[in-house]
Order: sequence, then structure tokens, then C-alpha cells
Amino acid sequence: ENAEQERAFRLVANHVFDDNEEQLLMYIAGVGGTGKSHVVKAILRLFELLGRSEEVLVGAPTGAAALNIGGYTIHSLAMVPTGKGDNVKIGKGKMNELKNIWQPVRYLIIDEISMCGALLLCQISDRLKQAKGVNEPFGGINVIFAGDFGQLRPVIQKSVFAYNLVQAPTHQQVSFNDGA
Repeated sequence: ENAEQERAFRLVANHVFDDNEEQLLMYIAGVGGTGKSHVVKAILRLFELLGRSEEVLVGAPTGAAALNIGGYTIHSLAMVPTGKGDNVKIGKGKMNELKNIWQPVRYLIIDEISMCGALLLCQISDRLKQAKGVNEPFGGINVIFAGDFGQLRPVIQKSVFAYNLVQAPTHQQVSFNDGA
């Protein structure tokens, strides 16, 4: 539809076609109604046309946002807790299930990123490291973040752009939103 949407799509498509081993960490920005969801759907269609749908998963922080893009809640995809607690340990059976889910996945799209707090992103990254057995951010999975940081903030956790998280934050600082 527009040049920026096309550019975002082409960046991902070129990464996919080139079988690029360098991790792609990309942010698709735009206020509501600018076509972020169209780009996400075009990326998903690309994987479908290539017969590689199993290589991409789509998540969002809420059920409604997940339904809007045909995905899942990020909590269920990464098996992270939904409450205030930071206990992210899971049993052997769940860990095997997690590894099976993520084994073929090379790309993760997270929509409505503004609603994901700093702690949640850390938990997702840690869980994907466990699932993939790779000690790189998000287990080496290519991650495409989409959203508008001017929209909804995380409900409890601090935003990923909170000013007091810039300089080596403590776990306590990352965990809860005190309005900063």
C-alpha cells in the first residue's frame, strides 16, 4: 500500500530468501491504521506461499490482539506466567512441549509490542533460549516487533522504554510499573 510498508515487507522477504543466518531484530512502527497488520499478514502469506508456515509464529500480549492477526498470546507461545511473579521454571514435560513448538520456528512476530513490558520481553527471550538451546537474544530466533509505543502501555510492568531502565536495571526495576 505505501512505500514504508513495502520496505518493511521486502526487508523480511530478503532475509527469508537469502536464508540469512544473521539474526533479524526489526521494529515495524506506525500509529493505528497505518497498515502494520497488513504487513504482518503479508509476511505470513509469504511463508504460506513458500510452504514454510511452520517457520513463523505470531503472538500478541492479549487475546484480542492475537485474534486480530491470527496468532496466539505471547504468554502461551513462550509458556511464561501471566501474573506478577517471575517464576518462569517449567517441568520437563512442558519443556519438551516448548521445544517441539519452537524447533522449526525461525521467525517470531510480536504485535502490539507497546503492551509488552520489559520483564515480559526478558522472560520471552529466556524461554526461547531454553527452547532453542541457543544462548543469544530470543534464542537466535528472528523477531519482528510491530506496534506503536504511543498507544497502550503495559498494565503492570515497566515499558521497555522507561527512562530508569537504560542504565543496568535491577530485576526489581524491570518488574513493575510505578508510572515511570
